[in-house]
Parts: sequence; C-alpha cells; structure tokens
Amino acid sequence: MNAHSSNQLASMANVQRGMSPVAPCFDEAVQRPLDAAGERTLEAIGLHGRSLVEQLEDLLDAEQEQFMNHLRRHLGDPATCEEKLHFSLNADGQLIVEGENSASEDLCQVVAEIPALQEDFQRLAKLALLSHGLDIACQAQAGLEQDGLDNPLFSRFHMSLKGSFSHFFVR
Repeated sequence: MNAHSSNQLASMANVQRGMSPVAPCFDEAVQRPLDAAGERTLEAIGLHGRSLVEQLEDLLDAEQEQFMNHLRRHLGDPATCEEKLHFSLNADGQLIVEGENSASEDLCQVVAEIPALQEDFQRLAKLALLSHGLDIACQAQAGLEQDGLDNPLFSRFHMSLKGSFSHFFVR
C-alpha cells in the first residue's frame, strides 16, 4: 500500500463516517477546463439546445403522422387492430413487429415487402434518439450552471463499488 492508496482509503472511511476529507478529491490535472471548442459547444447547447429539441420534436411528430399514413395506405387502419402490436428495430436495424396474434406475422411479411416502411421507421428512431439525447444534454447543461446539487437529473448518476468491477454509470 502506498501513500496515495492509503489516502484514498482514509477518504472513503471519512465519507462513510460522514466526515469531510482533508484534501479535495480531484487534483488540478483532472480539473482542467474544456478547450475553447468544447466551451463554445456547451454554450451553444445552453443558448439554442431547447429550441433545437422543440424543432426535432415537431419534425418527429410530423414524420410519425406520415409513417402512420403510410401504414394505413398499405395495411388499412392499424387503430382498428384489437391486439397490441409493438414495432421496434433489432440490433441489425431491421424493423420487427411483435404481437399476440397472427396480425404481427402478416405485418412482418408486409414490412419485408415494402422497404420504405423500414427506412421510415429507422429515420423515426434516429430523430427520437437525437431529440431525447439533446434534451438530456440541455438539462445537464442547465444543471451545470445551477448553484447547488438539487437537480433531480443528478440522481441518475451512480457508482457501483465492487473491487475491479467498480464503475460509474448513468441510468
């Protein structure tokens, strides 16, 4: 055990006892600021991110409506289907339809015959992920500018401490 690991253990013990550690957790090398491009990007997210999220969501709404119209043209009105159908993309990007009856098998066949349905759904997935990710980035950027730690978004950050399997993650 060296001095550094001894200090880490002492700090962990102090945290468990509710005591503040004597030295700051991060040294100066870790606390260096972002480069100019990174700072500009964060500033742009703060200034324009919310507006972009709204534009993406409007585009997503319009394209979802077009997708539903496309389905209606080829399949009839899916809203008349009494069983729930679940559309998703598999790991290979293929559109799959799951349901509790034979309608899902029929839809899978139709989707296989009409590649535009799969392409449209893939575009919807990309837009939805971009909108969601940017929304989270906007929330995080706003949280960075806040004083204090009372932002509920921060509760999504976790650490699992278990030897070599220790890791940080966001839920």
